[in-house]
Amino acid sequence: MGRIKTTFVKNIGKELMEKHPESFSGVFEDNKKELVPFVSFLSRKMRNLVAGYITSVKNTKPFVQVSRIEEKTKDDRFGRRGKRRISRRKY
Repeated sequence: MGRIKTTFVKNIGKELMEKHPESFSGVFEDNKKELVPFVSFLSRKMRNLVAGYITSVKNTKPFVQVSRIEEKTKDDRFGRRGKRRISRRKY
């Protein structure tokens, strides 16, 4: 598990990604270099925190929501109880 970023770092990161989305990538070292012309931080630590946040956001997969209607149509072919093995016993 990673560290929790402060809202200051998140707000700066989100604002920069909205204004300059093509400038940032999923590579931390490249993001550090790209931050220099956009923001003048007093500390190297703050620059690294923002670059790390942008990198983690770029590397996460986008969430795709599946609607319940699609799930239902997919499961209808097996009936109400889903895919179940039917035992064929001989009495």
